[in-house]
Amino acid sequence: MFLSGVQGHYATDRFTDTHEIVKDCKAIFFPKYRHYSVVFVDIFFDHFLAVNWHKFSSVDYEDYLNGFYSNP
Repeated sequence: MFLSGVQGHYATDRFTDTHEIVKDCKAIFFPKYRHYSVVFVDIFFDHFLAVNWHKFSSVDYEDYLNGFYSNP
């Protein structure tokens, strides 16, 4: 189960890291924050996903988190 989670995470990272919108966002932050720009963009996208979770999933966000953190 852990390995499939890691593989899924890598697949998602490969997709997002090569997407033009993500590249453009990183480029905005890079001149000032250099390699931290990657972290900032990731946090921003995570934030907006969490805030708009209901638009992307029929599973309640709190239920998803509780299930995620309670399964080893």
